Amino acid sequence: MAADHARFGILEAKVGRGSPWASQLGWLIPPRTAIELLCTAEPISAQRAYELGLVNRVVPAAQLKTTAAELAAAIAANAPLTVRAGKAMVRSTAGLPPAEAAAVADEIYQPVYASDDAQEGPRAFAEKRPPRWQGR
Repeated sequence: MAADHARFGILEAKVGRGSPWASQLGWLIPPRTAIELLCTAEPISAQRAYELGLVNRVVPAAQLKTTAAELAAAIAANAPLTVRAGKAMVRSTAGLPPAEAAAVADEIYQPVYASDDAQEGPRAFAEKRPPRWQGR
């Protein structure tokens, strides 16, 4: 998430430094664009970062804290084991062939399916109440 006035840049090329911290950039955005950012050291706007998929949302600066808090609350309201597994799955399966990615994803989600929370979610739905996640 970014405020509409934000700018993003990788400026190390302007000062002769390295940017090994950006090693995953080619996974986040098109590799050609990553190379351009690394080699030109020219900042991009929040809108351009959004277009590239580097940020998910661009909001007016005055709404940034509220919007970020709403996003955090939406995530926090969900089953923590499922949220954690979703993040792990995306990171662990990037670039894998489909069959291998599916096998890795199954392994990541197995503990989720066996958790108490996996029973709580459907039970809460049936009882028409918010779930009480335990993270176990």
